[in-house]
Amino acid sequence: EAEKRRVLIPADTRKRITAYCKENNLGLLIVSQLVYSSLIRPKEIRCLKVSDVFLKEHYILIRPEVAKTHFARIATMNPTLEGLVADWLKGANGDDYLIGSKDYAAGKKPIPHSRFSKDWIEMRKALHLPDEMELYSLRDTGINEMLKCGIDPLTVMQHADHHDLSMTTRYANHVDPHLVETISKKAPNF
Repeated sequence: EAEKRRVLIPADTRKRITAYCKENNLGLLIVSQLVYSSLIRPKEIRCLKVSDVFLKEHYILIRPEVAKTHFARIATMNPTLEGLVADWLKGANGDDYLIGSKDYAAGKKPIPHSRFSKDWIEMRKALHLPDEMELYSLRDTGINEMLKCGIDPLTVMQHADHHDLSMTTRYANHVDPHLVETISKKAPNF
């Protein structure tokens, strides 16, 4: 199988993306966070309804008809994302799409399929980021960082909606620019 051309998106770049989106496109920030921290695929995000969001329980339900694998799952929201989503949904109806067709706001029609890519490319150009930094790169990055911060592989696999650990390992198979530093500092001595 061909090697992925996506790259991981480092924390300093994610901060730049966040600043850009807060100023220019808050909806894209929410989508980016959903991909990165909740590991929800962009195609799944387009189909989410407001009624799928359970703020008090800290998760989003991915219904079987929405999930790539056709199995229901829950996607956890971290406190930052939860706050963004709570503000985003003020005044929205349960039947509305979480990300609607009019400027990402929750609405009766889902956002067009190409809109995420179009807006991501616009942001990437404004920030002079490489083409390999795709929206989906945030999912790879989220999986990698969850594994590196000590979340066990089985939990990451389930959160990512992978059918087995080999798929999770494929997502985690990126060059770590901090590998030498990490091993030098953390590996046991002989």
